[in-house]
Amino acid sequence: MGRTPLALEGCHVLVVDDDGDARSLMTTVLRYHGALVTAMASATEALRRLERTQPDVVICDVAMPEHDGYWLVREFRRRFPERRRQTAIRSLLTRPI
Repeated sequence: MGRTPLALEGCHVLVVDDDGDARSLMTTVLRYHGALVTAMASATEALRRLERTQPDVVICDVAMPEHDGYWLVREFRRRFPERRRQTAIRSLLTRPI
């Protein structure tokens, strides 16, 4: 099977998920399509990373311990209002509730 076009070539994606398997799967798929991926295991770690870097997209699990994906979105918008239009943030649920 041939490799698909690199639709995400050069796109920096921050993946946030406490589940290692889900985080690994998303990272693998995104890298396969050309994305530059940084993966974090918690919303707190992700927020610290967002203080130092500016990804194009953040994909975040909704249901995480300590702080969930909604918290991360609220904190990002509160702390970095000037970056709201530059970084797309999407929360998703990677396991059934």
